[in-house]
Amino acid sequence: MSPGTATITFRATDGSGRTATHRVTVRERPVPPVEEPEVLGASLPPEVLTVIELLGLAAEIAMDLWYIFQSSDTGVLTFINWVVLMGVAAVSFIMAWDNVNSFFSSIFSPLIDAINALMRSTQPTTPLRPIRVGRTTLDAGQRFGAERSGGRAHAGVDFAGMFGQPGGLPLPNVYASMGGYVVRYYHFWENTMGLEVINDDGTILRYTELISTLPGLTVSNPIRDTPARNNLRIRIERGDVLGRLIPNTYNGFAVLHLEHYNGTDRNGNVLRTNLLNYRSNRSTFDFVPIRGYERRRDLLDPTPFHSLPQW
Repeated sequence: MSPGTATITFRATDGSGRTATHRVTVRERPVPPVEEPEVLGASLPPEVLTVIELLGLAAEIAMDLWYIFQSSDTGVLTFINWVVLMGVAAVSFIMAWDNVNSFFSSIFSPLIDAINALMRSTQPTTPLRPIRVGRTTLDAGQRFGAERSGGRAHAGVDFAGMFGQPGGLPLPNVYASMGGYVVRYYHFWENTMGLEVINDDGTILRYTELISTLPGLTVSNPIRDTPARNNLRIRIERGDVLGRLIPNTYNGFAVLHLEHYNGTDRNGNVLRTNLLNYRSNRSTFDFVPIRGYERRRDLLDPTPFHSLPQW
């Protein structure tokens, strides 16, 4: 007998002793599944459901308040009812705050990002001179490509901040030449710091021999021959104060040493490594004459930044 079936046997005997047998097989009919009624809003995110519940609660409280103020009851009873309703509303909102905050963030965050992007697109894109003051002429040793000890070449351009000035004078601020994201902050040279910014145009500016005043900075790994991943992403805008110059411990001068990188090689390939110093590279450069810069191959000549007008 197969599952889901049953056989019933009937036997009947007449007066002459004859017997008749009847068998009836009963098969179980499958019961169709009961479809659960779809609950309205069951597929909605919990944040949306929370907001709907709070709106319903607000409507109910509003109706109760209307009833209280329209009724003839006054005095202590009305005040108690009002306090209870406000307490219920406050507790409900506090308990649901995470979902409410997530709901409105999901709505308004893209809008805020779009507004910020629109504002950035309408801002001037011409780079600013990163040091407002200082001489606009360059000494031989400050220029890009100037000879250094050991056959090296100067990989940046120096903005004079304190050459021969008496000690104690306030040192100038360093400003963001373009908008972008700060990605690294580290010890650079002779007790000074370096700041790397990926600009909105994809290039990289390396502001060095300063100390930064930006909030949220953490010091990255040492840069010399040590790859380190980008561990920061701090948004800056054109003209923001990045920090101020500090005297180095080599000769006591305070200058902004600025380096510029293309971000891609000559074929447009993005250079994934974050290491800008290459002591072994004195012969492979895509955008500048071959010299002993000991830098990444996408090094650019930053002299045009020094030629920008003071502001």
